[in-house]
Amino acid sequence: MAALVAQSLERFFASVVPYGERPTQPAWHFPVHLAICILSIALPVGKQARLLVVLPAVLYSTFSRITYTTGAVKDDYFNALQFLVITLNFVNHVVLRPYLTGRETRWMGSDTSEPSNKSDKSRSKGLKPQGQALSDCSTFSERIGWTVRLLATFRGIGWNWQIKKIPENPDLDQSKGQAALRHLRRLLSVLALHAVYLYSMTFFGTLRTKLRSREDIPSWQKLLVHTIYVWSVQLWMIDSSKIIYHGLAAVTLGLRIQAPGDWPPYWGPYSDCWSVRTVWGDSYHQFFRHTFDNYSNLLVSAIGLSRGSFANRYTKLYASFFVSTVIHWWFSFCAAPDEQGSFWFFMSQALVISVEDAGRWGWRAATRRKEEDELTTFEKVFGYIWTFCWFTYSWQIEIHFQMGTVEPMAIEPDLRGMATRHALSWLS
Repeated sequence: MAALVAQSLERFFASVVPYGERPTQPAWHFPVHLAICILSIALPVGKQARLLVVLPAVLYSTFSRITYTTGAVKDDYFNALQFLVITLNFVNHVVLRPYLTGRETRWMGSDTSEPSNKSDKSRSKGLKPQGQALSDCSTFSERIGWTVRLLATFRGIGWNWQIKKIPENPDLDQSKGQAALRHLRRLLSVLALHAVYLYSMTFFGTLRTKLRSREDIPSWQKLLVHTIYVWSVQLWMIDSSKIIYHGLAAVTLGLRIQAPGDWPPYWGPYSDCWSVRTVWGDSYHQFFRHTFDNYSNLLVSAIGLSRGSFANRYTKLYASFFVSTVIHWWFSFCAAPDEQGSFWFFMSQALVISVEDAGRWGWRAATRRKEEDELTTFEKVFGYIWTFCWFTYSWQIEIHFQMGTVEPMAIEPDLRGMATRHALSWLS
């Protein structure tokens, strides 16, 4: 089924998008898109005008991105990401939150570590709501600042819609300058590891290709080389996002634009990765968590599923991963007529989490343990091994290389040539 979906989509986009003839993306496209989103919130535009005029303009600007190219597959992919994340945030706050929840978006302060609904509770008691709403901003510059802060956050850090399970921030007691230096040190550390992973994935990738057809090499050696290669690529991709995150944190803190509380860890600790569910729920970056929650909640509300029920929980699980699939489809098809295995990868995560939950339920029933009981050493070790094996198998690394979305960053040395020579020398 996954192959059929992928092939159908690839044929469709190849037939409607002239990939080889697309004009170069205009330099004004993204700045104008961003300006429309910011000004339509900051300026006193009526709700109906936002829905009937601004929203169609934003959606048109976003989806017209596929008709242009930057000239490089990787840049097309990540440029499409820029457009879509801003649009998703815009739709979340202009359409979904006010019209589906009736709650007012309020800035509570960046020193908060947990989601806050104090403003909603204050309103229900007839008290003045806490925090700052857009209507509380008295000048145009304040409204612009409030709007930029809103659209620039995807986890809601410091807002009354902050998502759950934000990793603990170790920099809350630091000054802005001290926190900036910490992020700079993290950036340098990640850059060094990034180079190591680039060398490793090229070295072992070359070995993997050359050893694949050799019958004199034991299977366990081929599996070992494959495993190191897959995890080198995965860690390289994870650290690519960390480089951007720590770089932005160091700059904005160094310029005193933001506070240490605005920059909690981007990823949760790897120690939480003892199951596929905890990888996605606790450790993996939460860039789209608010979007997933909004659309999955919209679906279960439309169906009328009771909150907390079995059907509600698993409908939201599958809906969230499907939304993730669609988002990654868009990035991929803006770059080339290749869906990069997104449907199989993301929907298989939901399926495996369901199987995993059933297995944990059976284990608790057999051992008479409760869900809230602390994991034993055996359970954690088993969980780590299982999770490691699953992601080693399920991550379809080759597709990213074939499409051209895995490339060294401009700020790092390209070690691929040296790693390839070393691998070929080792084989000879």
